[in-house]
Amino acid sequence: MIDADTDRDIHFYFDPVCPFAWMTSKWIRLVQAQRDYTVDWRFISLRMINADVDYESHFPPAPYTNEGGSFVIFSGVAAAKIAVGTMAVAITNGAADILAKSLALELAPLRVNAISPGVIDTVAWEAFGERGNAEHFAGISARNPVGRIGAVNDIAQGVLFAMINVPDRANLAHRRWRTARMRRSSWQAC
Repeated sequence: MIDADTDRDIHFYFDPVCPFAWMTSKWIRLVQAQRDYTVDWRFISLRMINADVDYESHFPPAPYTNEGGSFVIFSGVAAAKIAVGTMAVAITNGAADILAKSLALELAPLRVNAISPGVIDTVAWEAFGERGNAEHFAGISARNPVGRIGAVNDIAQGVLFAMINVPDRANLAHRRWRTARMRRSSWQAC
């Protein structure tokens, strides 16, 4: 029997509910396989460990924000369009969406917005190679309502819009889209 305190190379404290711990555990498993390390998996609950933390006094928002200021958080389309092989990205994007909603409640009246773009032409796609990019972008462009891949400037314009103090218009647009989506889903289910 291995003594967990002395005979393991890595002691990994892991909260199975935390998406960041899960992503790190995937990396640890890769390191374990490549370096022949032994891992002592120690399951914990961050919720129980942090039960006595007074978050309002530890993380006060006021000193770090200006009156009338806003936060813009970047998410991504993977939060809503789940695909095979994108689980880590989908979890991270979903967490950013939830963070934006939670911060909007916590920091009101400051504005908090989430920008969740689809495929944007950036250097992140260079891994596909020039030909792979052209094929991938052509397929997505054909399915996009505007008939093209998004550009960095498109996202920059969206961020500027989100930072301008127009919460009523932005909120109204979101509510209309959400209502239309719910009505369409309900209608299709009938």
